[in-house]
Amino acid sequence: GAIAIDNMLAARAEGGRFGDLYDLTSRIDLSKVNRRVLESLIYAGALDSLGTSRKAMHAELDRAMEMGAKLQHDRLVGQISLFGDFLELGEKKPTPLASAQASPAEWEESERLAREKDVLGFYLSGHPLTQYRDLFEELALPPVASLHQMANECEVSVCGLVSTCKEIQTKSGKRMAFVTIEDLSGRVEVVVFSDLYLDVAELLKGEAPLVISGRLDVGEESAKLIASQILLWDDFYHRKVQVVSLSVPSSLSQAGWAQALRALLLQFPGPCAVSLSYEAEGEFAATFALGESYRVAPSVTMRRALREFLGEAGTVRVVFK
Repeated sequence: GAIAIDNMLAARAEGGRFGDLYDLTSRIDLSKVNRRVLESLIYAGALDSLGTSRKAMHAELDRAMEMGAKLQHDRLVGQISLFGDFLELGEKKPTPLASAQASPAEWEESERLAREKDVLGFYLSGHPLTQYRDLFEELALPPVASLHQMANECEVSVCGLVSTCKEIQTKSGKRMAFVTIEDLSGRVEVVVFSDLYLDVAELLKGEAPLVISGRLDVGEESAKLIASQILLWDDFYHRKVQVVSLSVPSSLSQAGWAQALRALLLQFPGPCAVSLSYEAEGEFAATFALGESYRVAPSVTMRRALREFLGEAGTVRVVFK
């Protein structure tokens, strides 16, 4: 609201930039800037310049507001506490609670971005699909922004997130939907007719990436997609992957690396086969297929974990059907 914003601007103009969360809550009028306002500013990233992670600020918010309110009350009634003296003298402000310091420095990216979009209506500091960018290229999934340049009525598949979903009832009483899908490049309208909508309505209400296949209806400046199939990204990807191929470098020197790799693979059970190439420098080289019990679900998380385990000299390659 304007009253809250004006109060914060006035406090900053009078005393300079805010140093941290405690400096902010001690200088603004907390009767005009309530907890919901500050929480929304944290989620949006508007307080990132205070030098603390959003998660840490969120954990400290109640304590910072309590101390800020006490300082303002003391100033109002003409009292100066010992703590107030320190602040007036420019001494160090209170440090975060031990519980907040022990917590992870920041929310997982998916949670941070979800909170950001919740208050802004869009992603600003990143995008949930960034981690899939290389996979889109490997699978030849075109960016949404390029669809209007393609041939009318051609068949295409794209991956994106549901931005809006408007359900309507047809004259025959059936339900269908007009859905807006967004990826890293832009947005496209997707028409989901009733026969398909009955099967995918719940998917369209979720926040997981979807792969939409269908026929393009291309206009002069834009295009829309008439959906014929809608799958969760993970389901689509698992169908496409035939083998996960690992190259284990001879430099992998940690004791019991084979047992460690076994334990890592077992964390991601799924339908896809795994092959392993290993070379003991100057001695032998071998490539072999792992057994059925080591089949995996080849997610982005799994590939990242394997790359970290194998190091720069190792490789993780996915063979598509």
